[in-house]
Amino acid sequence: MSTPKGPLKDTAEVLAGLLAQAGLDLPVRLRAWDGSEAGPAEGPVLLVRSPRALQRILWRPGELGLARAYVSGDLDVEGDLTDGLRRVRANAPRPGPFGLVKTSLAAVQAVIAGHYDLPAAFSGFEVLEVEAMREHYARTIRAWLANFEASLPAITGLLSAEQVRVWRLYLAGGALAFEQGRMGVDQILARRPPR
Repeated sequence: MSTPKGPLKDTAEVLAGLLAQAGLDLPVRLRAWDGSEAGPAEGPVLLVRSPRALQRILWRPGELGLARAYVSGDLDVEGDLTDGLRRVRANAPRPGPFGLVKTSLAAVQAVIAGHYDLPAAFSGFEVLEVEAMREHYARTIRAWLANFEASLPAITGLLSAEQVRVWRLYLAGGALAFEQGRMGVDQILARRPPR
């Protein structure tokens, strides 16, 4: 039987070290299934309940793997879920800063130049008003999340534990996406001019 070389590290320390090697700081406190902890003392705590959480994240890197681990219960957040998501998102690597801007400008140019083939029902309409409702939706979804949490006893009687986790994650993530401008809702008022 061989003995390990040097002291064994706790799981949380190992995970924090791997993130550091990738150039990422641990934005939240991490508590692993073995009880070990790493990361900042303040703010939400990311609970990694089992190695399956890591497996889900490795199989589907990014938001999908994290969401699957959370919905399954292998990963949880102790504290404010939205704040935890905000901290993780702020620390995540991103593609170059001009990718989204370049894509958006190309779409606007295509619309202006008339390159989109719109269905015949859209022809002849004039746009009277366009309202961006992103800020309103961020507040609205935060209110929905607060109502969801306040109604949790009744909700758990109707939904499975996984369904409750899906809705909690959806509402917290949606509010954050609207707040950060990654998602938006626009209302367009158009009319067919009189002939």
